[in-house]
Amino acid sequence: HGVQHQEIHPEADDNDLFCGVDWDPYGMMFVAQMWTAGTPEGRTYPTYTNPNGSNYRFYLSNGTLIGTLDRPEIEARFGQPYMISPFEMLIHTPHELDFCVFRYNLLTQTLTRLSTPPGSVHQLKVSPRRRSIVYNFSSFQQPYEIYKQKLRQNEPTQLTHYNDDLRDLNQVRADQVHFTLASGAERTGILIQPADGNFPPENIPMVVWQHGGPTAPMTQQWGNTVEMPFNLFPNLGMAVLVVPLPGRDGFGRDFLDALVDGTNFGQIDINEQAEIIDQMAQLGYTSWEQTGVTGCSYGGYFASQSVSSNNIGYA
Repeated sequence: HGVQHQEIHPEADDNDLFCGVDWDPYGMMFVAQMWTAGTPEGRTYPTYTNPNGSNYRFYLSNGTLIGTLDRPEIEARFGQPYMISPFEMLIHTPHELDFCVFRYNLLTQTLTRLSTPPGSVHQLKVSPRRRSIVYNFSSFQQPYEIYKQKLRQNEPTQLTHYNDDLRDLNQVRADQVHFTLASGAERTGILIQPADGNFPPENIPMVVWQHGGPTAPMTQQWGNTVEMPFNLFPNLGMAVLVVPLPGRDGFGRDFLDALVDGTNFGQIDINEQAEIIDQMAQLGYTSWEQTGVTGCSYGGYFASQSVSSNNIGYA
């Protein structure tokens, strides 16, 4: 019945930016995804070019604010909201080592994670009328396949089996590893080895990998290319260590800002990775002589800096 023009402006004092909206299927209300400006230590003003997280605001169609959502599980800047009813929303977001989907109920204010296994949900498509989602899923141990999940059911249904042969050929194991750094910081990652490898490992050749970005999330997903060698190297007998370090999305605003706090850039993630390798060498898991480093884009910078400053071998 015609177009209504409304303008909603973020408050000047909260450093939030409107970055996207999604309407409910009936046009009664919408969710606005807000990016929070980065606040690196040592800088007088926030940075709007590099936001450090997301929160969500709910508006009626006339522009009246009726609720907000700001929770650690869904604060990643790479999250994306989908309204599935006037009072329910899905959020597709990186969270620590997974790229997953959360469901939020505005009436009960409950936030729950949909029951997808550890790994990465990509290419999410939402059908509010059918109350279901379809997505592409993979992990270090499973190549990409398409799944459908009804929101009233706990388990997804696999729709395709295009990569069954590849899944059977993929002979790897993936184990979580934990490190406590000298600073007191806790870091968690995943060590991918040949399927017959031991855990804990014993004096293995290993490549450490960092994503491009540097803000890109580091979640477990299928990768058999030089740029993402999670399955390529282990199937050739060489382990791959994936540990998200400061500057990555999905671990909170402070973690994302930490790479550029003060004079950290070019140092904090490089040095933390070197400390992690040193700990693994002391435990007998590997040795400096058997450790390589690889990555593309920012990961290539990370690799070059690591080789020149910490004498990590090439991969």
